[in-house]
Amino acid sequence: MSIPFIVSKPSGLVVQGLFRGLSHRSTATRFGIAIQRARVARLTTPIIPRRNVSGSAVNVPVEGKAVGKGIVNDIRYFLNNEALSRHPGTNSTSPRRFKFPRLLGRNPSASSLSSLSTSSPPPVNSLGKAVSRRTAQRRTFKAYLTLTKPHLTFLVVLTSMASYSLYPASSLITSSDITPSTTLSAITLLFLTVGTALCSASANTLNMLAEPHLDAQMTRTRNRPLVRGTIQPRNALLFAIFAGVSGVTCLLYGTNPTVAALGLSNIILYAGVYTPLKQRHVINTWVGAVVGGIPPLMGWAAAAGEFATTDSVYEVLSHPGGWLMAGLLYCWQFPHFNSLSHGIRHEYAAAGYKMLASINPAMNGRVAVRYSIAFFPVCIGLSLCGVTDWGFAVDSSILNGWITYEAIRFWRNVGEYGTGKRLFWASVWHLPGLLVLAMAHKKGLWQGVWRWVSGTGEEDEEDEEYDYYEVTHGGKVGGGDYGEGEGEVSLVAGTAR
Repeated sequence: MSIPFIVSKPSGLVVQGLFRGLSHRSTATRFGIAIQRARVARLTTPIIPRRNVSGSAVNVPVEGKAVGKGIVNDIRYFLNNEALSRHPGTNSTSPRRFKFPRLLGRNPSASSLSSLSTSSPPPVNSLGKAVSRRTAQRRTFKAYLTLTKPHLTFLVVLTSMASYSLYPASSLITSSDITPSTTLSAITLLFLTVGTALCSASANTLNMLAEPHLDAQMTRTRNRPLVRGTIQPRNALLFAIFAGVSGVTCLLYGTNPTVAALGLSNIILYAGVYTPLKQRHVINTWVGAVVGGIPPLMGWAAAAGEFATTDSVYEVLSHPGGWLMAGLLYCWQFPHFNSLSHGIRHEYAAAGYKMLASINPAMNGRVAVRYSIAFFPVCIGLSLCGVTDWGFAVDSSILNGWITYEAIRFWRNVGEYGTGKRLFWASVWHLPGLLVLAMAHKKGLWQGVWRWVSGTGEEDEEDEEYDYYEVTHGGKVGGGDYGEGEGEVSLVAGTAR
């Protein structure tokens, strides 16, 4: 007589079957006969490896080893394991052990045998399901995070924060105690950061939602969540709408309407113009560069709004510093993306994208050189406009010369001999280095720090406030010139009274 089936873990029915018809014998005899039956069953039936609760195989019998010992362990495993011995059909988490004396009693009752034969199998995979649920939650979170393109979003947020910090805050430049003005408000910066990140996440999700069939044809994008089916398109669309609405609301509530309008326009421009243009014309690269230049303009507008007396676009964006920061990011897009696209130009062509790298590689290199050279006048312009000191114009020339040199090599060799990768990595290091240099060379930063450390220079504060106001606002308040007694100016609050 053999067992009718073999399972990965012995259940109550299996153990009951081993002792069937042996109630009139002694305990030791019944146990020995059950072992013989189990041994015969294992030798004549395909063995399924027993697995523990976590899912890994344990005590897998192999040919030539003691099979009888294995089945003894299986029986004891079932009878003593807490996870497998919980009473089915109850919500109690306290384990119920099945003891040998009770199971191997001389005269087992009919009710106990019927309960063993009719009850549902114990929840052997309850712990495994809990682990699988946590793993699924982590994978879902990672999939939604991938929709946002986290590296690109981080870069977008970084550029907006750098531009925000470069706005010429009067109290930091002129005050001896460096009392932070509202421009340096942590609350405003927090709303700017969160709102910009959410707007970027929305735009990137809509971009992936529009072209999963094209992403599936490229090695760089074939593992995206919508391509693999990790996230349903409907859920991705809802996520994009939620992120976009939340981001614009954060910018509107925490900064000013101009910044919110710029954030909304960036979503529309990236998802509604740049994405479809990728399949139609090479001008998509220039449109994408405009998208990259808007975040620093948002940061500048958020800082300028703290000084502005109104919410007008002209007053918030009238200073050339914000436009120069936007131009810096606009120029950077070309050496960065042109070198990146050159390495996968054949995949772009196969997928149907109209990229300059695949259509005209020589022009692709020339464009990278032109915009690398454009870094020089942009950086000099930041010093001319009083955003940075002249040390930035000198120090930035080193980084600009490096990326220009790599761009020229990229152009002359048409991207071959590793010049494309060298230009790409040069652009990766060039931008953060340039932003750090600009913040280190912010106009008046170190003079303000010196006044705070030494406690001197208060007698020149009024003259420097006059110079600062002349640069940023043109020196007209309330129909009179600043300093002529026709109106008082509060540079910290940004109001005239």
